Amino acid sequence: MYTDVVGYSKLTGDNQEIALKILEEHNQILNKNTKSFSGKIVKLTGDGLCALFEDPLDAINCAINIQKDLKKRNQINIEERKIQIRIGLHYGSYLEKDNDVFGDGVNLAKSIEPIAPHGGIAISSVLNEMINNEKDIYIREYILMDFDSKKIQTYQVYLSLTDWFHNSDKKNTQIVDSKIFYDEAHNLFHNGDYSAAIKFATLALNNEKLESKNEILSFICHNFISLGEFDYAEKLILEIDNFYKSKKSNANEEDYAHLLKMKAGIKFNLKKYDSAIELFDHSLKLMIKSNPEYVNEVIYHLCLALNIKNENNLIKKYVDLKNNYNIDYEILVNGIDLLINENIKSIEIDNFIKEAEIIKKSYLKMLSYRLISMIYFNNSDYDNSQKYISNCQHLLTRSNDSISDKEQKNKFIENILIHKHIMEFSDKISDYHLKKTMVEIKKTNSPIENSIESQEFYKFCTNCGTENTNNFKFCVNCGNNLEIN
Repeated sequence: MYTDVVGYSKLTGDNQEIALKILEEHNQILNKNTKSFSGKIVKLTGDGLCALFEDPLDAINCAINIQKDLKKRNQINIEERKIQIRIGLHYGSYLEKDNDVFGDGVNLAKSIEPIAPHGGIAISSVLNEMINNEKDIYIREYILMDFDSKKIQTYQVYLSLTDWFHNSDKKNTQIVDSKIFYDEAHNLFHNGDYSAAIKFATLALNNEKLESKNEILSFICHNFISLGEFDYAEKLILEIDNFYKSKKSNANEEDYAHLLKMKAGIKFNLKKYDSAIELFDHSLKLMIKSNPEYVNEVIYHLCLALNIKNENNLIKKYVDLKNNYNIDYEILVNGIDLLINENIKSIEIDNFIKEAEIIKKSYLKMLSYRLISMIYFNNSDYDNSQKYISNCQHLLTRSNDSISDKEQKNKFIENILIHKHIMEFSDKISDYHLKKTMVEIKKTNSPIENSIESQEFYKFCTNCGTENTNNFKFCVNCGNNLEIN
């Protein structure tokens, strides 16, 4: 690995003192990351370095982390203190002698570095072939360079899935077997690795016919929605929508039903519930006529939106439309039906729990646990409500762990409305549980009540700052002890 600071000579001429401070910060970032990825710094080259790695993937990840750390550093610095570097990488033979390295492999890496993008990474074709199937490494063709009387194809490594997918420079991906890669994309999707599914499906687009490309684009769009990347999903929906309206399209009712379902999913997560309900309803009507396999799924999402909007009176008519084609979603629809039942019996809850345990897919089981937790909550059984939301959070964490792209993990939790609700529901349960406990204590008029009334408590939590409006002993948000000793 060779690195070099872009425009360092000019920076030194403008202000040598600032340049030296910037170089020191630069060195700290490079040293830290090289060490973290088991690299060995052979030598410093003034405003860069030469490093060796035992593992090609370590070298790539080290380069990516260096550029990401520098990018973060630049975001909090004024223009004069910003710094960009180029990184060049190659896998090949070398000779190490007298604290230096020599050989054609070294020379090629050294030649790639100056042509790398500012703030970017360029690698050789040899290295590309070794790591291009990695789930979270994103690569496109870069520059065809001259080296030792030969033409060498170089490749650019992108820092994020979205930058790679956006492809502002219109660079090609490597040629792959579309069927193999698209099949693998589906496997990755079913395993919950939505970011890797996007990568492999995008690579599969290369040699596909126009009709198949729109099917793949629809698949990619669904994965972006599953990650919470709604901006990219909306752009793809517009592209697919325009194609379906064109004369070349042979889109059928099922195609439109899936498109409407994706549009509705985005609206729902953006809390535009009226639009989401209207789109889900339209999708359902088309799906009933075209493919009953997806009917229960659409009904579940439609009823979910109605429940969040407190329009439970409309849910029953959709529940009655469910079929027996998709048992997992049929169970979830049954769960929503129970959730809105004001006179639910304990035996009905027990039966639904038995049904939920039948669900094989971890993610759908998680959604069933959420419904169980809410049903118990509505019946003031906060202990069981907490138990099932904890189970739900455990499965959500497992789903999050399945995503290979580290940056996408946060969006999966933060941008998906139901995921946020799952992670925040424990606080709501704790709050109501404490209120219930206080009411029961006051009803007994026990010495405990007198003891509590004689004690003083902080008005605001000393840990998280939440206001203690009800004079609780423990913070309803974080559980911190609020008693004034």
